[in-house]
Amino acid sequence: MSLPIHIARVLLADPVARRRYVRVGILQTVAALALALSCMGSAKKAASAVESPISEEEIAAEVQEELSEAGIKEEAADQAAKDQAAQDEEFARRLRDVEAAAEGVEGGPSLPSAIAALVATATANSGADNITVTKQDDGSMKVERAPEPRTSKKHRSKEEKSEPEELTYKGFSLTAISFWVALLGALQIAQWVIIALSRDYHDAIAREAALLTRVDPDDEAINPRVRVNVPWMRKKVRRRVRAMLLFAAGVPAALLLSLPFRWIGVGNEVFTALTSVWGMWWLLVFTAAKSGQAWEAREGQRPPWFLRAWTWLTTRVPGFRWGMFQRYGAMWNDRTKEVFEPVATVERHPWAYAGLALTRFIGSFAPLRFFVRPLIPVASAHILREERMKLGPPRPDGGSEPRTASNSPISDSP
Repeated sequence: MSLPIHIARVLLADPVARRRYVRVGILQTVAALALALSCMGSAKKAASAVESPISEEEIAAEVQEELSEAGIKEEAADQAAKDQAAQDEEFARRLRDVEAAAEGVEGGPSLPSAIAALVATATANSGADNITVTKQDDGSMKVERAPEPRTSKKHRSKEEKSEPEELTYKGFSLTAISFWVALLGALQIAQWVIIALSRDYHDAIAREAALLTRVDPDDEAINPRVRVNVPWMRKKVRRRVRAMLLFAAGVPAALLLSLPFRWIGVGNEVFTALTSVWGMWWLLVFTAAKSGQAWEAREGQRPPWFLRAWTWLTTRVPGFRWGMFQRYGAMWNDRTKEVFEPVATVERHPWAYAGLALTRFIGSFAPLRFFVRPLIPVASAHILREERMKLGPPRPDGGSEPRTASNSPISDSP
């Protein structure tokens, strides 16, 4: 786990290597951040369109429907105003008739009870609740209707469209979490693009780190530059496909091993656990494969542990000795044969590569990857350094030549 940190310390101690290492990492981080921020808006719109795809015809129909509804509402409002005006006029006419009839009655104009009864009746009939009756100086009764408050369309729209409350948890804004998660996701995509354009600089940094820490570099000296490396991109795609096929080749075996546990109701849990361990194992293998030394054949190399276990299961255990399972094992062996060397390397140093794989996984998140990526191949080579010192380099016939002081290209200094 600490190997990349120690290698980074060696790089930072050298003035020339430090200048390139820091400059490249910072420039790649800034470029990835700028690319991620510029793409976040488009990604959000695309995600919204995927969640609720609406065609242009549907949008036009929806707009037309809204306009029609708005016209109907305006016509209804005009009609309601006309009806209210007619009710007000009828109410005033009836009030004048009552006042005229009350003139001939003793104490006529001062009959508030009659007027109040008429007002109550008219109020109940018209549904109004804002009518007031006041007595004038000449003894007549005056009936007034209070004007209704008017609100602008803009004000009503603001009231109708109330702003959503900000989601918080213990004083921490959950809206901010969504922003940072979206930014991290965009950075993960942007960093792949940046590395594809500037991977030459990582190769140069890895070579400098290997020379400074006394291990054989995997790459020759180059003049790094920003470019679109099509052959490298094709190789990366082939490696991704190969990794997917290697993982998929072991899934049927995990499914078969989990079948007996379905009788006690934990079959899905066992299958999930087996596939998770299977995926982590291949993470260790591909971490070791970052160094060219992990691909060197050794004398007496055997098939990987999982193929040996499957062969034993399908040839020794009753109930599994079926020809179908044995043919599946042969197919599995053919699919995995091209990575026997790095698998054997991990089998010899499982815990060391487990720690390095964990560091690689943590360093895969942006922007750490710009600083950790060139150190992983050198760290993998260091894991094999002691082994190479003891056994010597592999011979063309698959054996190994014992290392001596005369033929060792690696210094004994730490």
